[in-house]
Amino acid sequence: MQRIKRERSFRKTYWPVVVYLEDLEDIVSVIGAVATNVTIANDDYKFSSLEDAKENLSKKPQTRLEISSFMPSCEVSFKRSDAVLYVNSGEHAAHLRYELDAIMGRCQRWFGPFYSGLLGFVLALLSLALLKYGDQLPSAWNVGLNNAMLVAFVWYIWSMYINLTRHSVIRFERRAERKGFFERNADQIGMIIVGAIIGSILTLGGTKLKETFLPGASPTPGINSK
Repeated sequence: MQRIKRERSFRKTYWPVVVYLEDLEDIVSVIGAVATNVTIANDDYKFSSLEDAKENLSKKPQTRLEISSFMPSCEVSFKRSDAVLYVNSGEHAAHLRYELDAIMGRCQRWFGPFYSGLLGFVLALLSLALLKYGDQLPSAWNVGLNNAMLVAFVWYIWSMYINLTRHSVIRFERRAERKGFFERNADQIGMIIVGAIIGSILTLGGTKLKETFLPGASPTPGINSK
């Protein structure tokens, strides 16, 4: 008697991705090496080749694209709200899984886990800490905690926007042609810095006003003791 070896299909979701032309070329090349029926499509059109897709979709970044094959069954799916790799079991499954997973991995945005709902949990903890211990902390700690919460809140809003509307961004251009991070995100970085400064000023100002006009707001030790 001999046990039958059963291969399982492979499915993996990824953190938000930014996919460039060379990534798409590599995906098509890997699938095309073992399949002759590679399909490239989005919600509205089916393209005869990657060059055809580039010609029609290169005007602006895309958020929806699928590259798939039937024999063997394989699909790389980029959508607004997720990015998924699926490889069915079969002769070439291990090769496809390894090669495509490596390509998808390099497309993920930096600090991928910070785009998860974990940041909302951290933000909730910071809020609770401020509510419970804010009056007992030194002013410097209070300001620092408020700034941390402000930065976390701004990032959380940004991460939710990415996750819900731009989880997959497909750019039909090469990485070398793309502008640098600070050049592309100058406005967002400026907004975060200004928000942090304003938050610091408001927090520090509120603390000083409280100390000036409500000097007896903090409970005096022993006043209620019996």
